[in-house]
Amino acid sequence: MQNKEQHAKSSLNHYHKRRRQLIEQLGGKCVRCGSTENLEFDHIDSNSKDISIAKHLSYSMDTIQNELQKCQLLCKSCHIQKTKEEKDAKAKISNQDAKSIRIEYATNSITQKKLGEKYGLKQSEIGSILRGKRWIQHDEDPEIQQKIDAKRTERNHILPDKSIPVDKIDINTGKVIMTYKNLSATTKEGFQTKHVAECCRGIAKQHKGYKWQFHNKNQA
Repeated sequence: MQNKEQHAKSSLNHYHKRRRQLIEQLGGKCVRCGSTENLEFDHIDSNSKDISIAKHLSYSMDTIQNELQKCQLLCKSCHIQKTKEEKDAKAKISNQDAKSIRIEYATNSITQKKLGEKYGLKQSEIGSILRGKRWIQHDEDPEIQQKIDAKRTERNHILPDKSIPVDKIDINTGKVIMTYKNLSATTKEGFQTKHVAECCRGIAKQHKGYKWQFHNKNQA
C-alpha cells in the first residue's frame, strides 16, 4: 500500500516538474495578455494537433518536444477566446454580417426565421448571434443588445390574458373558419399557442397555413 502511494506521489511530482519545464521553455506567460496564471498549451494551428500535451506528459520527451514546437502558451480566458475566434472564422458568415443581423433584428420587424432564410443560417445560429454567444461586437451600440433582449422576451411570451377567443382565418379568402374559446384550445388540433399568439399580435403572418386574430381585437 505504501509503495503504491509513493509511486503515485512520485508520478504526480514528475508530472508537475515536466509541466513547469515545458511552460518555461515556451516563455512562461500568455502570448496574448502576458498573464502567468492558469496557463494552457495551445496549438497555434489546431489542424496540426496530434496529441494533447497536458494529457500526455508521460509520453517520451522526444514526442512531447515535437508537439511542443506547434504550441504556444495562453491563459485560460485567452484560450477560450481564441477557440471562439476559430469557430467564427469557420462560420458561414462574416463578422460584419453578424453585426448586420443584430442591428436588423433590433430595429426592424423581421423574425429570426426570416433572418435565417436571408443569410442561409439555422434559427439556432441566429439565436446564438442575437444572444451575443458568438461574433461579439465590441464596437456596437449597447442599446442594440437591450432592444434585442426586449424583442426576444416579447416574442417568447404569450399574452397574459389567455381567455380571449381566437379566430382561425382562411389564408386565401380571409374568412373566419372557426373561433376557439382561447389560445389553449387551438392545441387540440395541433396548433402551437406561441405561434398563434404571434399571428394575433401581428408578429407572424400565418401558422400552419392559416391566419389568426383575436376574436374581439378591440378588447384584446
